[in-house]
Amino acid sequence: MFITPGMSRKLSWLNGKLLSAGIVASGNFTLPDGKVIPPGPDTRFSGNIVALTIKNKEMGLNITSDTLIPNWYGEKMDIKTPMPNFLIRCTLLLILTSLNPVTARAWGPEGHVQVGLLALQGLDPIASSWIQDVLGTDDSAAINRACNWPDQVRETPAWVWSASQHYVNIPRSASHYDRQRDCPDGLCVTEAIKKYADQLGDPRLDKRKQWEAFAWLCHLVGDLHQPLHAGYWEDRGGNNIQVSYKGEAINLHRFWDRTLIQEHLKPHGNWQKPALAPNSVFTGKPWNPAEIDAWTDESHTLVAEAAYPPGKIIHADFAENTWLLIRQQWLRAGQRLARILNAVVGEAEIEFNQ
Repeated sequence: MFITPGMSRKLSWLNGKLLSAGIVASGNFTLPDGKVIPPGPDTRFSGNIVALTIKNKEMGLNITSDTLIPNWYGEKMDIKTPMPNFLIRCTLLLILTSLNPVTARAWGPEGHVQVGLLALQGLDPIASSWIQDVLGTDDSAAINRACNWPDQVRETPAWVWSASQHYVNIPRSASHYDRQRDCPDGLCVTEAIKKYADQLGDPRLDKRKQWEAFAWLCHLVGDLHQPLHAGYWEDRGGNNIQVSYKGEAINLHRFWDRTLIQEHLKPHGNWQKPALAPNSVFTGKPWNPAEIDAWTDESHTLVAEAAYPPGKIIHADFAENTWLLIRQQWLRAGQRLARILNAVVGEAEIEFNQ
């Protein structure tokens, strides 16, 4: 259907990036599967973006997207601003554009478990006791439930707002993360790690909130160490890059998150969990929240250096190098998560920049 000028709509436009467009109009909306939905203030539905064209001379917008974006979730927009001379062609009531990689699942469930288990090996006695108390146990099943929970709830109505906490977009031309430019609203992986680390140390939280804070912290530290989660908004962290691996057509983000990991973690695969160094318990070593900015820069550098194959077909040498890097990033994430936990709920200290 066509949305014509004069209708009421909201745009979320920030740092030269279109974040979302909400449209409220009379008449019905037809989804790609043919389902017809009447618009209303509480309308919610899932669907696919089939095509989107946005043009507005006054705002300097001229964006066209013909890419199918699956697993989209939309809900009502509360602010409606009339914009004359504005044309949007779409099939959805609300559009969450390709800037938001809602299909991304960094490392997949297997990777997040690895990060959590590696972190347990580096905990001091006090932090280890805290984990046992909050999780009930420190076995792999408990780590799996907690560290993968943020992915399980991210598209539910209560948590749909949290999708952008799983990644941060940094310009190709930038070598460093800048909060004012890259995360002004605080809803990105870098700032979310700081937030949940702070919550974790709040003695006023009940046990459920402590569990959720740990779950987010474990998950997001893993997310940040997947290089494409500190990538470029224009290709949605590799989600819009189509590649072929062993004859299978997939997007690059999935190659990093799932395909290669599942290949090596399948029964009789060649995965061996990396052992931490003998003195890997970070007892007494302080942690500074500002370090998370440096970890973000590190992942962003890896995007340019190692995340993209030289061509559309992924060959064995690139896959082997990627698998080595994945294991390296898991190890880094586990060690750093342990340092955060030791500082926040264990024996170590938290340092703050003056």
